[in-house]
Amino acid sequence: PKGEANRADRVNHSSIGFPGMGTGTGGIAYLVAARQMVEAISGFSKEANSLRLVVLVARSEPLASAWVSVLRSTEEFRSI
Repeated sequence: PKGEANRADRVNHSSIGFPGMGTGTGGIAYLVAARQMVEAISGFSKEANSLRLVVLVARSEPLASAWVSVLRSTEEFRSI
């Protein structure tokens, strides 16, 4: 997601949405994908200029739970 976030920021978008990348046909476990994506988003958030909102899209309860679990365990996002 970092590449996509960089592109969105470069063209002055204020928000972007991401599905659980790799969790469908890629077969990546929800928690693994969530950790990797949150890490990439966290790293990018320190560099962003226009991008202010990242929406994590979950089409299932297990994926939504993985997002919440990882975000709550990440210092930067703990207040969510």
